[in-house]
Amino acid sequence: MKRKTIYSILVLFTMLLNACGDKKSTPSTTDDNSAAIQQEVARKLQAHEDSMQEVLREKDEQLKMEEDLLKRKEIVELAKLDQNFPPYCEVVVAVQKSFFYDSPNRNNITRKYLVSGDECTIIKTHNGFGYAEFYNSNADKTSVGWIDLHDVEYLSGGADY
Repeated sequence: MKRKTIYSILVLFTMLLNACGDKKSTPSTTDDNSAAIQQEVARKLQAHEDSMQEVLREKDEQLKMEEDLLKRKEIVELAKLDQNFPPYCEVVVAVQKSFFYDSPNRNNITRKYLVSGDECTIIKTHNGFGYAEFYNSNADKTSVGWIDLHDVEYLSGGADY
């Protein structure tokens, strides 16, 4: 759409220049010059559009590479986090609230949570989450679910299978 508009403006501008220009030119010479100018303008517009498409392709490739690098770093960070919490280790909640999740996925959050200072046992880890078991002695109730390992600090324990 923009190219057609620019092209039309250039054609009109060229025609105006020719109309205001040398009166000695014959109509066929003016038409030939106008056609040559139009072709040159069209060629330059196409070259510019092609170069812009190439720049956009390069930017897209660069963004994809940066996204891939970020994903790789996140995967490595989560794997290292998982290794910091061996099975059956004791942890303490180090944030104000640490919510339970139904699975090791941020989309599956529940209403249940632990508060700062609560201690629980991490049974297993996956994807930066720990399957936790918390015993509430006041209510004589045990709660289980996945918690974000970023929310807890290692205390002790851990057993190898």
